[in-house]
Amino acid sequence: RRGGGGGDGGVSSPSRSPSRSKQPRRPLHQPPPSSTSETLSNIPVLPTIKTYKVTKNRPDEPAGLFLTKAKNGAVLVHSLSPESLFRKSTPLHPGQEVLSVNEKRVNDPKMAATLITQAKRNLSLRISTVERSRGFLYCQVKRRSGNAKAVVDSS
Repeated sequence: RRGGGGGDGGVSSPSRSPSRSKQPRRPLHQPPPSSTSETLSNIPVLPTIKTYKVTKNRPDEPAGLFLTKAKNGAVLVHSLSPESLFRKSTPLHPGQEVLSVNEKRVNDPKMAATLITQAKRNLSLRISTVERSRGFLYCQVKRRSGNAKAVVDSS
């Protein structure tokens, strides 16, 4: 005989190999997972877009927001001061992405801070509940007089 086999042409089977531990055989057709959480665990979390509105008591009142720029370029809420207008009346919290200030798209913390400071009385932030993944784009649909118009934002 040639080769190093035990009569099987040099191919050893797992059941004959002493180095492998015996594992129970899996059935050919496995039943579906027992709960929906098992099947949904690998689906990414999709962001929810929320708009938070507050009213300043006076034009020079600070909003009490500290913003930062994420690695992907997104403007994120870093923290809120204890006196923040948003802390008192909204569920805004650190880590959420700021998409726009008073309907103006922001792509830089300084730009967002300027728009917040310039707001006289009414202040609205459109935020995403989770930081967006790389390459994820938002599409805003604006409705005017019954017509829908899609606005694609590539930032």
